Amino acid sequence: MNIIECFDFTRVISLPTRTDRRRRIQSEFASLGCSIPSLSVNFFDAIRPSAPEGFPSIGARGCFLSHLGVLKEGLEAGAERILVLEDDVLLEGATRDARWAREMILGDGWDLIYLGHLLDGLGKSAREGAIWERCSAPVQTAHGYAVKRSAAVLLVNYLEGILTRQPGDPAGGPMHVDGAISRFREDTSTVKTWIAVPPVVNQSSSRSDIAANRWFDRVPVVREMVQAARDLRFKIQSKSRKV
Repeated sequence: MNIIECFDFTRVISLPTRTDRRRRIQSEFASLGCSIPSLSVNFFDAIRPSAPEGFPSIGARGCFLSHLGVLKEGLEAGAERILVLEDDVLLEGATRDARWAREMILGDGWDLIYLGHLLDGLGKSAREGAIWERCSAPVQTAHGYAVKRSAAVLLVNYLEGILTRQPGDPAGGPMHVDGAISRFREDTSTVKTWIAVPPVVNQSSSRSDIAANRWFDRVPVVREMVQAARDLRFKIQSKSRKV
């Protein structure tokens, strides 16, 4: 059993127009013996709103609404363990022997798990860093995390509350989704959060749909050339991981 198979509901958030990312993540899943779509795995068509409505950007609002949409869909499907991935995720950690990760995921001692993150100051184990650590600090990025059903119910209510407030509201107004999840964890002390050390999933290098892009990601033809170079680097990295 690979890590993906530990979850009964997995969604990859992806704009339908980002066929480059969809092809890449399908290749990532294929390397694990999984496919998109399958019984429990599928794409979630990312939401692209027309206005930021108080969020830092249109992309930030779309990302927030997309994550909220995945969680709600998982609850409606009756899922017990929901895995949320973004389409720039690299599943490199899921390809190695990760019994330590599977035992945690299939256990009862967690409510929210970060499989991927950007967080300094994490400890290292004698087993080359393959451990779980309890985490109370804010976590950057939301490209790979899992939520138990009971915590997902609370998180959905929390995120929907944010949508009702104005920017700068002391109770928490529109913000990036990773910040919102961190604030939820801070405000909900019963939620047991663990973090994988080192990360089980990472992020690939590709044009962002949230942040402002650099000039070469905005100019036609040049943009395609740059992405081709990124794809080539991804293939090289994938081969090196299998060696």
